Amino acid sequence: MENNQAFKELKDQLGWTTAKIANELGVSEDTVSSWLRQSKPNPISEPTWRLFLRIVQEQGGKEE
Repeated sequence: MENNQAFKELKDQLGWTTAKIANELGVSEDTVSSWLRQSKPNPISEPTWRLFLRIVQEQGGKEE
């Protein structure tokens, strides 16, 4: 679950929407939302977490 908290914090810092993340990762918005839920979030897999970090790095991070 530690990746879920880091995911939420990074999403907030970057200003990325759930839709943008879903599009970049090739998953549904519902899937992204399930990782962000306060109560019983679905765990984000390690490969998905690493892919997200790579995409953030390649795109230079924060949305303008």
